[in-house]
Amino acid sequence: MRITPNGTKTFGGRTDSDVYYRIVDGPDQKWAIIRNGGSFTVSVPGSYRIAIGASPYPGDRIVNVKKIQYNLPNELSIDRRTTLGYVCPGAAPNTGTIRVFAAGGYSGLNTYTYKLAEQGKGKDGPFLDSNTTGYFTSNSRYSLMKNTNYSIRVVDNCGNAIVQDVQILDFATYQIITTDKPMFCVGDTAYLKAINLPTSAKQYRWEFPNGQIKESIQNPIIYNIDSSWAGKYKVTINSDLCGQPIKGEFDMKVAPYTVRCYSAVTDTSVNPYIHGLLGNWRPFRSYVYYGARAEADPGVKTDIRKDGAYNDFMNFWEKQTASWTPRKDTTRWVWNAESTVFSKKGFELENKDPLGRYNAGLYGYDGAVPVAVVQNSRYRESGFDGFEDYSFVAGNCGDDPCPVGRHFNFSRYKNKLSTEQSHTGRYSLKAAKGDSIMLSALVTDSDRQLTAPDFQQAEKCNMTVLKAVRLNPGVLVPDFSPVAGKRFLFSVWVKEEQDCKCTTYTSSEITLLVGGPVRVTATAQPKGAIIDGWQQYEGVIDVPKGSTAFNVVIVPKNNVNVYYDDLRIHPYNANMKSFVYDPVNLRLMAELDENNYATLYEYDDDGTLIRVKKETERGVKTIKETRSALLKETAQ
Repeated sequence: MRITPNGTKTFGGRTDSDVYYRIVDGPDQKWAIIRNGGSFTVSVPGSYRIAIGASPYPGDRIVNVKKIQYNLPNELSIDRRTTLGYVCPGAAPNTGTIRVFAAGGYSGLNTYTYKLAEQGKGKDGPFLDSNTTGYFTSNSRYSLMKNTNYSIRVVDNCGNAIVQDVQILDFATYQIITTDKPMFCVGDTAYLKAINLPTSAKQYRWEFPNGQIKESIQNPIIYNIDSSWAGKYKVTINSDLCGQPIKGEFDMKVAPYTVRCYSAVTDTSVNPYIHGLLGNWRPFRSYVYYGARAEADPGVKTDIRKDGAYNDFMNFWEKQTASWTPRKDTTRWVWNAESTVFSKKGFELENKDPLGRYNAGLYGYDGAVPVAVVQNSRYRESGFDGFEDYSFVAGNCGDDPCPVGRHFNFSRYKNKLSTEQSHTGRYSLKAAKGDSIMLSALVTDSDRQLTAPDFQQAEKCNMTVLKAVRLNPGVLVPDFSPVAGKRFLFSVWVKEEQDCKCTTYTSSEITLLVGGPVRVTATAQPKGAIIDGWQQYEGVIDVPKGSTAFNVVIVPKNNVNVYYDDLRIHPYNANMKSFVYDPVNLRLMAELDENNYATLYEYDDDGTLIRVKKETERGVKTIKETRSALLKETAQ
């Protein structure tokens, strides 16, 4: 900071300016002496006292002093809230305007020099224009084009400079309204924000989808929203920046309600033997014996008919007084697989190895055949749906919205299943204009193990008797419920009902949403090329600790019907293979590999496999084709 003092002295009845100054106290330049017209330069922040005197050594009797406080200035910066480049609605594309506002720096009078240049030339120029107002507009010397970036160099009084790029927004097409979330759940608070214009002469007028009008509010807040708040929100901004009003529109999406089924099994006393929860003996662990053979010397000739017995064998089961008990010698008997979950039909759904790695099998078609196998994943963490088996039920439950036994459930949208298009099999899920399809699942906080029923006892006639058997949710086979603290991979095949001469689809919005104290959202993006009209969408999302819900929301856009097929979710480090069967004869129609690409199987009318095709990034290729027939014998 430069300090330039001035003053006068009165001596012998005469006043003149022949005076001296000295910094008598401060962290920098102490004892420096100057005359009137000179200046001090200090670089250390702090408090300074400057004395004035008639002699070259003022301060011997310090009476006339001035206290100066020097604080470091704020860093030179751009106020991005009010810095804006724009073209007004209805104006020519080359009539752009830029307004830049700087802050901080060493400008004691808040004056800055603004220099306009083409993008990338803000450091050294050449510069199109320069001023101290930060206001640039198209003129006879240059034009500011819409949707074009320009560089603004800002210099303060001491020569410090920064460069800021500014884009010329087209107010006729720019997204004027923004929100804090891409999609809202019932009960959320929605914060709507209209673009901030760098002027005080502006007026906002909001139109809500329910007919409400809000005026003089730039950023309205809607509390405790529900599905009735979904729809288009419009804002009209009148200002002195443009001759015509600036208009914006935003389509708010509110996730639909999900059906939670009441469980009569866990709500009341039950007989666990009727439901197959007790009484069915199934394998728990498999053990392998580790021990040396009797013939350990490789130099001795062996007799393969007799040799090969263990040198010292110990039985796993040992006969006690009244029963057989396992003798778990961990140096000899080592377990290598443990079954953790079984289906109601007795099929193994989940197992784990001694390292804690899980493997799972997902069953469909009323639990009759496997539809997916997953490595490095728990049963509750993975899901697959090819939309083939919703009409394949052993018992007809009528219009029950909660059919039993579906691990991955789109039953609410059964009326949207279509045979018009399919990636594999015969069916796909069709979403039309105005549809919103949502899959919702609860998030579990840890790798909870299945538990046993609760046996409640009571005292009767001086005896302890069984009062009731109550089941907790830990007894039941879990639905799809991701474990918090992990990353998950989402994949689905998409086909748009249009003549798309393009390399990627754009009419489908698939949002992954994790609810809880920390709201996390991710959008599935197209991956790879369009293959026979189908393109794969893929998304990755983290589920933080403390999360409560996991949602997949599918919304078609641009008034285009969209088909979805072969949808899967599993942990990011897992490996899934899935299978699609004919819903009538249960023939294998497709097998989808780890990347969700299909191998297709085709049969003749006799059920004989005649063709195998493979889906690749370069299209569907036929890799095997066979034909066979029996010649009809004719009489001679």
